[in-house]
Amino acid sequence: GVAVELPVGLLNEQTNFLKNIDNSKANNTENQSVEERLKNLKLSQRMVRCGLILADIANKNGITVSQEEVNNEIANLKQMYPDQVEKINQSLKDQKFNQQITGSILEEKTVNFILDNINSSDITVTTIQIDRLWFDITNNN
Repeated sequence: GVAVELPVGLLNEQTNFLKNIDNSKANNTENQSVEERLKNLKLSQRMVRCGLILADIANKNGITVSQEEVNNEIANLKQMYPDQVEKINQSLKDQKFNQQITGSILEEKTVNFILDNINSSDITVTTIQIDRLWFDITNNN
Protein backbone atom coordinates (compact mmCIF):
# COMPACT_ATOMS: atom_id res chain seq x y z
CA GLY A 1 0.00 0.00 0.00
CA VAL A 2 0.92 3.65 -0.09
CA ALA A 3 1.06 5.96 2.90
CA VAL A 4 -0.98 9.09 2.33
CA GLU A 5 -0.26 11.99 4.67
CA LEU A 6 -3.63 13.03 6.07
CA PRO A 7 -4.24 16.70 6.91
CA VAL A 8 -5.04 16.84 10.63
CA GLY A 9 -7.62 19.61 10.20
CA LEU A 10 -9.58 17.60 7.65
CA LEU A 11 -9.35 14.56 9.87
CA ASN A 12 -10.67 16.39 12.94
CA GLU A 13 -13.48 17.92 10.90
CA GLN A 14 -14.49 14.52 9.55
CA THR A 15 -14.32 12.89 13.00
CA ASN A 16 -16.46 15.66 14.50
CA PHE A 17 -18.91 15.29 11.63
CA LEU A 18 -19.21 11.55 12.38
CA LYS A 19 -19.53 12.27 16.11
CA ASN A 20 -22.41 14.67 15.38
CA ILE A 21 -24.18 12.01 13.32
CA ASP A 22 -23.72 9.58 16.20
CA ASN A 23 -24.96 12.19 18.67
CA SER A 24 -28.16 12.64 16.75
CA LYS A 25 -28.68 8.86 16.80
CA ALA A 26 -27.66 8.09 20.38
CA ASN A 27 -28.62 10.01 23.50
CA ASN A 28 -25.10 10.64 24.68
CA THR A 29 -21.75 9.77 23.15
CA GLU A 30 -19.68 11.86 25.55
CA ASN A 31 -18.55 8.65 27.23
CA GLN A 32 -17.84 6.82 24.00
CA SER A 33 -15.80 3.69 24.40
CA VAL A 34 -12.22 3.70 23.13
CA GLU A 35 -13.32 1.16 20.50
CA GLU A 36 -16.04 3.50 19.21
CA ARG A 37 -13.65 6.44 19.10
CA LEU A 38 -11.07 4.36 17.27
CA LYS A 39 -13.71 3.17 14.81
CA ASN A 40 -14.72 6.78 14.13
CA LEU A 41 -11.11 7.81 13.66
CA LYS A 42 -10.44 4.95 11.23
CA LEU A 43 -13.61 5.78 9.31
CA SER A 44 -12.56 9.44 9.22
CA GLN A 45 -9.11 8.51 7.93
CA ARG A 46 -10.65 6.41 5.20
CA MET A 47 -13.11 9.14 4.17
CA VAL A 48 -10.38 11.79 4.12
CA ARG A 49 -8.07 9.49 2.14
CA CYS A 50 -10.84 8.78 -0.39
CA GLY A 51 -11.50 12.51 -0.65
CA LEU A 52 -7.82 13.29 -1.21
CA ILE A 53 -7.46 10.63 -3.90
CA LEU A 54 -10.60 11.88 -5.66
CA ALA A 55 -9.35 15.49 -5.40
CA ASP A 56 -6.02 14.40 -6.91
CA ILE A 57 -7.75 12.65 -9.82
CA ALA A 58 -10.01 15.69 -10.35
CA ASN A 59 -6.97 17.98 -10.36
CA LYS A 60 -4.94 15.85 -12.79
CA ASN A 61 -7.88 15.50 -15.16
CA GLY A 62 -9.12 19.08 -15.06
CA ILE A 63 -12.44 18.33 -13.38
CA THR A 64 -13.93 21.48 -11.85
CA VAL A 65 -17.22 22.72 -10.41
CA SER A 66 -18.96 25.77 -11.86
CA GLN A 67 -21.03 28.28 -9.88
CA GLU A 68 -24.03 27.15 -11.94
CA GLU A 69 -23.58 23.57 -10.71
CA VAL A 70 -23.42 24.81 -7.11
CA ASN A 71 -26.60 26.88 -7.65
CA ASN A 72 -28.37 23.85 -9.15
CA GLU A 73 -27.34 21.70 -6.19
CA ILE A 74 -28.66 24.32 -3.74
CA ALA A 75 -31.94 24.49 -5.70
CA ASN A 76 -32.17 20.68 -5.54
CA LEU A 77 -31.57 20.73 -1.78
CA LYS A 78 -34.37 23.28 -1.33
CA GLN A 79 -36.70 21.13 -3.44
CA MET A 80 -35.83 17.98 -1.52
CA TYR A 81 -36.25 19.66 1.88
CA PRO A 82 -38.90 22.37 1.47
CA ASP A 83 -39.31 22.65 5.26
CA GLN A 84 -35.55 23.40 5.62
CA VAL A 85 -35.33 26.27 3.08
CA GLU A 86 -34.78 28.90 5.80
CA LYS A 87 -32.05 26.82 7.41
CA ILE A 88 -30.39 26.24 4.02
CA ASN A 89 -30.46 30.00 3.31
CA GLN A 90 -28.82 30.63 6.71
CA SER A 91 -26.16 27.98 6.02
CA LEU A 92 -25.32 29.54 2.64
CA LYS A 93 -23.85 32.54 4.48
CA ASP A 94 -21.20 30.17 5.84
CA GLN A 95 -18.21 29.69 3.52
CA LYS A 96 -17.65 26.17 4.89
CA PHE A 97 -21.14 25.08 3.83
CA ASN A 98 -20.49 26.31 0.28
CA GLN A 99 -17.17 24.46 0.23
CA GLN A 100 -18.90 21.26 1.36
CA ILE A 101 -21.44 21.54 -1.46
CA THR A 102 -18.67 22.22 -3.99
CA GLY A 103 -16.64 19.32 -2.59
CA SER A 104 -19.50 16.85 -2.81
CA ILE A 105 -20.28 17.88 -6.42
CA LEU A 106 -16.59 17.52 -7.31
CA GLU A 107 -16.40 14.07 -5.74
CA GLU A 108 -19.54 12.94 -7.57
CA LYS A 109 -18.23 14.28 -10.90
CA THR A 110 -14.87 12.57 -10.30
CA VAL A 111 -16.47 9.23 -9.45
CA ASN A 112 -18.59 9.51 -12.62
CA PHE A 113 -15.43 10.37 -14.58
CA ILE A 114 -13.71 7.26 -13.20
CA LEU A 115 -16.72 5.09 -14.05
CA ASP A 116 -16.93 6.57 -17.56
CA ASN A 117 -13.23 5.92 -18.15
CA ILE A 118 -12.99 2.58 -16.41
CA ASN A 119 -12.16 0.77 -19.66
CA SER A 120 -9.64 3.29 -20.92
CA SER A 121 -6.10 3.63 -19.70
CA ASP A 122 -5.69 7.42 -19.88
CA ILE A 123 -6.91 8.12 -16.37
CA THR A 124 -4.16 9.49 -14.16
CA VAL A 125 -4.27 7.42 -10.99
CA THR A 126 -1.95 4.70 -9.82
CA THR A 127 -3.11 1.14 -9.26
CA ILE A 128 -1.60 1.41 -5.77
CA GLN A 129 -4.06 4.21 -4.96
CA ILE A 130 -7.00 2.18 -6.26
CA ASP A 131 -5.83 -0.95 -4.41
CA ARG A 132 -5.47 1.05 -1.20
CA LEU A 133 -8.91 2.59 -1.65
CA TRP A 134 -10.49 -0.79 -2.37
CA PHE A 135 -8.68 -2.36 0.60
CA ASP A 136 -10.02 0.39 2.88
CA ILE A 137 -13.58 0.11 1.59
CA THR A 138 -13.79 -3.69 1.66
CA ASN A 139 -12.07 -4.18 5.02
CA ASN A 140 -14.21 -1.50 6.62
CA ASN A 141 -11.75 -0.85 9.46
